[in-house]
Amino acid sequence: MKNLKRVLSLIVAVFMLASILVGCEGTNQVSTTTTIPKVIDFSTAQDSSELPNWTGKQLKLSSWNAFGTIVAEGTKSEGNVVVPEVTRITGISNDDEKSYDNGGEGMDVKLGKVIASKNWTDLIINPDRNVFVKMVNSGIIWDLTGLIEENCPNLLKALPKDKVGGLWDNTWVNGGQPGKIYGLPTAIQAKWQNLIDPDLDLAKWSGLASAQPQDPSPYVLVRDDILKMIFPNARTEKEIDDLYVQKNGKLSKEDILDVTFNTKDEFVKFLYDIKKLGIKEGNKEVFPIFTAPGSIDNWALLTYMGGLFGWNPGMPSADNNYFSYWNKTAQKVDYMFRQDFFKDAMKTINLLVRDKVASPEALIDNAAKFKEKLDNGLYAVSYAFLVPDKATLEKAGKTYQYRKVYLNIKQDTDKFSYAMGTMDDGMGVVSLVKEKVAAEDIPQILKYYDFMTSDAGLKLASWGPKTAGLWEEKDGKRFFIDKELEACMVYNKENGKDIYYDLFRGINQAPKWVGGYSAMNSKWLPIYYYDKEVKPEDAFNNFSLGVVEPFQFVLGTGPNIWMFQGKVPEVDKFWAAKTAFEKALLTIQTAKSDTQFDQYFKDMVDLATKNGLDDKTLEKMDKLYKEEINTPFMQFMK
Repeated sequence: MKNLKRVLSLIVAVFMLASILVGCEGTNQVSTTTTIPKVIDFSTAQDSSELPNWTGKQLKLSSWNAFGTIVAEGTKSEGNVVVPEVTRITGISNDDEKSYDNGGEGMDVKLGKVIASKNWTDLIINPDRNVFVKMVNSGIIWDLTGLIEENCPNLLKALPKDKVGGLWDNTWVNGGQPGKIYGLPTAIQAKWQNLIDPDLDLAKWSGLASAQPQDPSPYVLVRDDILKMIFPNARTEKEIDDLYVQKNGKLSKEDILDVTFNTKDEFVKFLYDIKKLGIKEGNKEVFPIFTAPGSIDNWALLTYMGGLFGWNPGMPSADNNYFSYWNKTAQKVDYMFRQDFFKDAMKTINLLVRDKVASPEALIDNAAKFKEKLDNGLYAVSYAFLVPDKATLEKAGKTYQYRKVYLNIKQDTDKFSYAMGTMDDGMGVVSLVKEKVAAEDIPQILKYYDFMTSDAGLKLASWGPKTAGLWEEKDGKRFFIDKELEACMVYNKENGKDIYYDLFRGINQAPKWVGGYSAMNSKWLPIYYYDKEVKPEDAFNNFSLGVVEPFQFVLGTGPNIWMFQGKVPEVDKFWAAKTAFEKALLTIQTAKSDTQFDQYFKDMVDLATKNGLDDKTLEKMDKLYKEEINTPFMQFMK
């Protein structure tokens, strides 16, 4: 009965959507001849305090946060200094009571309910691309073509249309109609900022996870006392910290590669050399490495460590993963788990477990047990996001720490393409709903977004207005008065000061600004703008080969298997049974002989095929990738 009701409700939604389509056909384009009051030019102001009060119409805008299930209302900002200033200057404010998110459902399901209830919001934030195309075709969304140039000069400067990367030429913006604008880009990830402004120093962004320069090769985390037993000239983590301060934060490539491994065999030999040392913590054996992190999941091992085998460069790239990848030689989407090179990699991993160089216990330990061992130095080498807790080691009186050691292994660019993604990855997009937004109000709304990408708006986002008294200026440089606020905004200390004032510091937070706006990562971010004190605790992030020698990715998006979910039913079937597949990969690692290894590997491939990943599914994935997902960038995948 429940399923029947759901079907009927969707049928009703479809009919209502059709009626909207008929009613709106031919009226998508906003008339550029509409008489609109002149709105101030924000580009002349260097600070929001220089701008006059808005004297026109007051707009209270509601938003549908259509990406995921983030609660639209968000965390309360008790001392919000940004929104009141925005409202003073632009006449625009939030309507929190009428804003909502997807409520745990997919956007397509939520859309049916919105149509049926006519509960539209003024703005739609970050919609699902395919659903967005349907909405555009149905005449629900205002066509903003021609209005951006007229009303958003600062936005065009911050997000230039002439840069390669598909920022403006993608379905999230054009709704599937090249040359049109239905989704207004409002922000992009920090990692793309240097393409827009080449003068930006990537090293100064290294405190932002979203801006970490991509390493050209992966690194592992090694107990520094054990490392020195094998490489006496290797620096400890403490010595790296001291060098970082001594060199005023400017580490060289030679500093970073004081110890490195240039081939897979060199690294594997290093693991066996550790085994020969017979190191113990108390009466417990220290294993050189682990292959499972206390869960039925192989992501850390087979993607983040993929550079060891040539298919993935530095962390945290995962465009080539053990499910699907771009087969550069065959020029098609392919299954990695079927390939001979993948089988060879799994054989290396299995031999490490067989020889007890990789801990057999880690394959059966739960997450808590694994973490306990990791944080007590019982693994000489860790990797990926599995970083031993420094505080726990210090509290236990350990004199060692874990430091980065690069696997300086040349990646196989003949066999693999390493896709960086495109500028629209992580991009904020907003669309205006015709049912709610009057044509004459569109320029005022666009001017709001233009203000937030002007110098004055960007400064406001991260510093607050001058009238709030959060900062002072001396010799042309700003600094925060409150040291706790400085610690949060400049040194990423999680003390809640950014949330209290509703300030943007360039990380994944959700300020309560109008329309769910995501601030541009710009040169005005305190973490970039500030003359920061060089501190030893910052050395770990800045000990990065990507800062001095960033990897050269190609533009485009790798054919990650999740891109086909909801579009290829067989992929959905496989993903629903993913745990069984992960267990099969773990079982391969436990093989006691080559014969058993071959059988376990065959079982894994057969299971994947049975659960949906067969040749016909692969053909569907390949067609979809070439003709929809990565169409503008296929030229870079050759």
